[in-house]
Amino acid sequence: MAKKLGARRRRTRSTLGDKSCSTSPRWVRGGVGLLLGLVLGGMAGGGAAAAVVYWKASLTDPIDSFRIARTMGLVATGLTVAGGATGLIIGTHKPEC
Repeated sequence: MAKKLGARRRRTRSTLGDKSCSTSPRWVRGGVGLLLGLVLGGMAGGGAAAAVVYWKASLTDPIDSFRIARTMGLVATGLTVAGGATGLIIGTHKPEC
């Protein structure tokens, strides 16, 4: 009886697919990875930019405050794009079954 259960378990695992490959199409995995990467990169970049702008902003020198905000906006955009690209690469890396 134990041998039958073991064989059944192996057969079910091989039918469902190996964890090292994916049954979804590559464009779906890439799209999901891109979306998650954009969201996470945007959250990280936006949070860092907001913290720096809040910490460095000064009412006495609005020109300098605007320059800091613009620079941190570019940094946040760069982190968002980098996160999306990383998510796309990771999402498409797993081979199809």
